[in-house]
Amino acid sequence: MVRATKTLFCICLLASFFIGMNPVTADSNQRIPESGTNPLSIEELRWCRSEVFRLVGASKEVDQSDYWDIYDYNENVKRYQSLCLDRTASPNAVRLVTSELTPAVKQGLRDAGTRRFAFGRVHRDENRIYVISKKTTVFNGSHSGSAHVADLRQWDEAFLLGGNVVNRVEIEWLTGIPAVRNTGWINRSSYLLGNGGQARETYCRANRGAPIGPNELLQGALSRDRFMLLQIRNPTPQDAYVKLLRSGEGVVVAFVVKAGFSRTINGLPRGEFSVAFATGIEFSRGCKSFVKRGFAGRVSQPIIYDDHSYEWEISLRTPSMSLSSRDTNAYAEFEAL
Repeated sequence: MVRATKTLFCICLLASFFIGMNPVTADSNQRIPESGTNPLSIEELRWCRSEVFRLVGASKEVDQSDYWDIYDYNENVKRYQSLCLDRTASPNAVRLVTSELTPAVKQGLRDAGTRRFAFGRVHRDENRIYVISKKTTVFNGSHSGSAHVADLRQWDEAFLLGGNVVNRVEIEWLTGIPAVRNTGWINRSSYLLGNGGQARETYCRANRGAPIGPNELLQGALSRDRFMLLQIRNPTPQDAYVKLLRSGEGVVVAFVVKAGFSRTINGLPRGEFSVAFATGIEFSRGCKSFVKRGFAGRVSQPIIYDDHSYEWEISLRTPSMSLSSRDTNAYAEFEAL
């Protein structure tokens, strides 16, 4: 017996449910394997070997700036791995299927994978919605007495499912990395069809307002009677929006530090603070955030101003600015502070 080849393809971010997935095979001599550990039939082995090349073709179609594209692509990878890896097949089947995969056939499979992914995106985009209100409630059912299960913020994206009643529609959306698929119901008045990221970017750019002054505070105030000092260094390639938060008060001060520069804040009150920040390009006063989002996170160590500590210096650090490090939920949470 011969084992099916362990080949992995992943634009690594997520592995989760593929919305509306309708598997396509190259011809009638292929069959998607059943789950389990039984040896692959020749038709199943053809599907597994062909799927490798379809995934290569699909990877060229993935928009790496689109969270949902990566979400869907990685589910196809997950399906291939779960059905094909560590499965055996007869030597005769392996020899036959290998001989069938000529260069022309491989290219045809790659092209088929590209088309399959593009068609899947069209179907997905027809059902893509985004939240238009500052916050909308997600319920666990369609009736008026349904329980509140989550909140979605403005510009958050979801997809329409089949369920709908007079005032509500059924949706699915993602949270976290790796992504968790969630389903629920929202009011019809709380969303529009379309791409939330694009709608947000258009709005933020149209409402950028005046450029930020070099010493401007975007929120809060400092006092000349205080001597507590904070220096923030931003060695990242993007500007950083920094928020200083104190328990029970929320944001005490907020300001921007330009990429590659430092900024010193003098006149903070005593107490314990946490530091949250987000990076990006083109600060928008209308959105109180960046037009082009980067990374959002928090400094792990709190800063404390007391009789023994009155000066802090912090250097911001972010993961690689690849899509795999960008959590849209974390950024939305930062913006809501």
